[in-house]
Amino acid sequence: MELSVLRSKLSRFNNLSMIEKRLFFLSLFLFIVFKVVIAILPFKYYIKFIKRQNGKNETSIETLKIIRTAIQRASNLTKFKNNCLVSSMTARYIASKMDIKTEFHIGAKMSVTNNNSSNVEAESKTNNKPSKIDAHAWLTAGEYEIVKKGTSNFKELLVL
Repeated sequence: MELSVLRSKLSRFNNLSMIEKRLFFLSLFLFIVFKVVIAILPFKYYIKFIKRQNGKNETSIETLKIIRTAIQRASNLTKFKNNCLVSSMTARYIASKMDIKTEFHIGAKMSVTNNNSSNVEAESKTNNKPSKIDAHAWLTAGEYEIVKKGTSNFKELLVL
């Protein structure tokens, strides 16, 4: 990385408010912790953690945007697989500490593994080619998506 790029990034970091800096470092730390938890423990154990973390209060969109930005900054530094699950767990923890009411969503969709044809889905059904299941986790506070669902059509399986 060039020295000028590093200076630019440090300057932008120094311009952040104290709460944004604290949330960034907390998010980064929690990303690592939750990634280790996901790698070690079966889903049935950490789903209990996800269930019991929930606040009572509504909050401003501005606060939710600050949380989302901190999560995205930490996510950019850590290129984990299952990033949406780690991001959602991190955001859920931070929101619960701020006593913010959130909903944790888990969804799935079927996708065909062969993308070479324009009518892949129809071919998959007729040739019995294997499909794969894509899973995604996202977090909402009211109508605001702290961790985004994205544009994919995930079927919602579980809301906590």
